Amino acid sequence: ILGKFSSRFDPRRLTLIGLTTMCISLWTNAQLTQQSGTLMLIAPLFIRALGMGFIFIPLSMIALSQMPPERRGSATGLFNLTRELGGSIGTAWMSSSLNNHTKIYANNMRAHITEFDSPALEQLQIFKGVGFLNNTTSTTQGLGILQQKVGTQALIRAFNNSFFELLILFLFAYIVVFLMKKPSNTSGDVSGAH
Repeated sequence: ILGKFSSRFDPRRLTLIGLTTMCISLWTNAQLTQQSGTLMLIAPLFIRALGMGFIFIPLSMIALSQMPPERRGSATGLFNLTRELGGSIGTAWMSSSLNNHTKIYANNMRAHITEFDSPALEQLQIFKGVGFLNNTTSTTQGLGILQQKVGTQALIRAFNNSFFELLILFLFAYIVVFLMKKPSNTSGDVSGAH
């Protein structure tokens, strides 16, 4: 639908709508907790998918509108290559960021789980009170179980941190959109770009 009617609107405005949608999605993803349900995971993905259409179709219009028709095929291929390459680099960065932040958060939290740390001992008492641990479980065993639980919390914090970093990058993209020139002819056929 957007590809069919996008020539009627300024593609820069459509891109701003897409960026706003992406920022909302990333902000939502940066608020995960252990209690987050399936909807909390799926809704931002749906919002992000909508935003992608508002970003890539107008960007292809801006990139290809000044191209002569005989060069549009090659330009479309180059545009798609850079888009795919950017996606691959982003995926690799996200994976590396998650891995590094998970290790950092886990190490920082595990350093505080000792027999002398009162919050850790209080957590063990809570576990015993709700029946997660029995009264015969030693403090050392309980601390071991608590250390395993730290891994989940570290991963959640790493995801939140990585999504927040992505949000910051997308906020900087607003500057780039404001620096773009309006295409002089958005009525040309650039449908192959998306």
